[in-house]
Amino acid sequence: MSHEDILILAIGNFIPRKGFTYLIQALNMIVHQKGITHIKLGMVGHGPLREQYDKMIKDSSLANYVTFLGFVDDAEMPAYYSAADILVLPAIIDEVGDTEGLGVVLLEANACKTPVIGSKVGGIPDVIENGVNGLLVEQKDPADLAEKILTLADDQDLRTQLGENGRKIVEANFNWNSISHKIIQVYDRL
Repeated sequence: MSHEDILILAIGNFIPRKGFTYLIQALNMIVHQKGITHIKLGMVGHGPLREQYDKMIKDSSLANYVTFLGFVDDAEMPAYYSAADILVLPAIIDEVGDTEGLGVVLLEANACKTPVIGSKVGGIPDVIENGVNGLLVEQKDPADLAEKILTLADDQDLRTQLGENGRKIVEANFNWNSISHKIIQVYDRL
């Protein structure tokens, strides 16, 4: 990877509701339809869909653009978030109705000043304020995902702004003092 490459990070179990299939499809569009070759994908995690992802990557000639990073210890994750240009969580509502809860990886990335892209499902819209700390996409829509990735890949200033805003949002709303204060307010109302 060169210093000019844009690194997309995806973190999670390789299961349907994470939506990584659509991220690989989006990368395929970026590389093979748009001819953009400076975007790389690092995937942290493991799970039952790993072989399917391997086959998709091989069949789409994306082996030079995707790196499986395996399991990464929690203590090492801040370095990965900080090294990434964009964190993507393309979660979906799966066939049994399961979807992403809060999307903690989005908060962790924002805490490291990394902008995020996530689907409009589950608790993700509670974490991503579209255009403020990241971008929201439609679930199961690789074209929309590719467009949003390119929007951030092409605009360093926007990435920086969203990352800075993300850090401020995490500090203001997702620290223990803020959370405990909100819980006390709920108890007081009851």
